[in-house]
Amino acid sequence: QVVEAFHAKLHYMESQLRERPWADFDSRVLQAEFGHLLARLRQTLGSTFIEFQRQLTEKKAQLTMNAREAAAEGERCLPSQAHHWGNGTELHHSRHRALIRRDGEYDDMDIVADVTKPVIRNLDAAWIEHFNSFPGLARALQARVHSAVGQLVADFGGKLSKWPELRDHARHL
Repeated sequence: QVVEAFHAKLHYMESQLRERPWADFDSRVLQAEFGHLLARLRQTLGSTFIEFQRQLTEKKAQLTMNAREAAAEGERCLPSQAHHWGNGTELHHSRHRALIRRDGEYDDMDIVADVTKPVIRNLDAAWIEHFNSFPGLARALQARVHSAVGQLVADFGGKLSKWPELRDHARHL
């Protein structure tokens, strides 16, 4: 959405540089200057997006590592849980049957929660931390894009300093 709005503004700015026979400036020179500034902006945005993608890839790798560690902890605890709820149970056969018929939940007992607790305990905090960091990353990306576009407008406005009306018009686009 930000990129689309930016593209529309750039297109509008480019359209403002069309040849005007009555004007006292060479629009071809201004178009070339704008082209150079636009190329620099594209390079800046490209490196910004690559950095943002690198950060997301790093977060994904950290989350994947945390998930593997949590799964390993779950595997380590699973035999004792299986023994507790299976053959080694000390529950009355009626309670055990009730647990089985109710998909592992009966009274204050929950087989699924007990079996998954080691995984959730080890993954929950990392999961929350990673997903809560996304809005901050998005705000940082948005700030960089706005800053780069603002710099383009300021630089191009500086090129138009000989023509105050045109400069003011370009800065307000």
